[in-house]
Amino acid sequence: MTLANIYDVYIGLDVDKKNYAFSVYHENIRKSIKMPANDQDFYNYVQNNFPGKKVLCAYESGPTGYHLYDYLNSHQCDCIVVAPQNIPKPSMERVKNNRIDSETIVQHLKAGNLKSIQVPTEAYRHLRHLVKLREHYLIKRRNAKLQIKALLLFDITGNCFLPGDPNSRFVCSETSEFILFPLCYKTIIFITKALSNYF
Repeated sequence: MTLANIYDVYIGLDVDKKNYAFSVYHENIRKSIKMPANDQDFYNYVQNNFPGKKVLCAYESGPTGYHLYDYLNSHQCDCIVVAPQNIPKPSMERVKNNRIDSETIVQHLKAGNLKSIQVPTEAYRHLRHLVKLREHYLIKRRNAKLQIKALLLFDITGNCFLPGDPNSRFVCSETSEFILFPLCYKTIIFITKALSNYF
């Protein structure tokens, strides 16, 4: 059974943080509309203009995430998210804008050429975000250590170790060079202790 036998209305959207540009295909009539990006306003438009109709929406996955997908499906309005590379595009296409993108999506949605990606659950998205944040801060910590080591190597002689970690080669022994630069020494110890306690 094709999508043409299941749904009455097809809507292809181009979603960005400011606007929703979408094209509607209903009873062999196609029209394009643009409105401010608001999930509830878009849902209200669908409900007010197509009451009692079975509607299928689709948009490209991208930086705006899955909030529109979540909202529509939670309100019993079917929606799929499609990978950009899986949307057929003319090889000689030279003009690209939101309206054209939405028209391309609705055309292939109606023809049954689009397949939804596996949208991760909300809990999995939060976990993935947490893991990415941890990786980000680990990189920042490593870069900070390298910068401090470079400072020590440039300004001061002697071995340097992180407090409480003799294997890190980071805590600085008090040598005559440190006595000559007490402010530098205090600053370095403060930074290294802060890094050690924070991470």
